[in-house]
Amino acid sequence: MARIILIQDGHCELQQTEYTSFDDALEELRRRALILSTDPPNRAPCTGWRKCSRSYTLCEFEKTQTPPWKLWRYAKIVDVDPTGATWNPNYERDWAQERSAW
Repeated sequence: MARIILIQDGHCELQQTEYTSFDDALEELRRRALILSTDPPNRAPCTGWRKCSRSYTLCEFEKTQTPPWKLWRYAKIVDVDPTGATWNPNYERDWAQERSAW
C-alpha cells in the first residue's frame, strides 16, 4: 500500500493536496507561513475570518482503495493567525513517532 501525506487544518476540513514526502509537505507549509492569515490559502472559510487562524498538521496515511485510511503518524507543524506564524518547536520529534500501533 502507498503512503501519502496530507496537510490538515485543525479548525476546518478542506480538501488538501496529497504529498509523497514530508519535505515536500513541509515546504508547502513554509510557503503558507509567509502568507497573511487574511489571504488564501490561510483565509478561513468562516464568517469571522478576520480573527480566525489555521492550525496546520501533517498526517501520514496508508492509502487504500476505500476510506477510512490508516493513520500512521501526524505532527502539528504551524499555526497562522493575524499576528503571524507560530511554529511547533518539536515538530520533527513529533513526526518521528510513528503511531502505526493504533
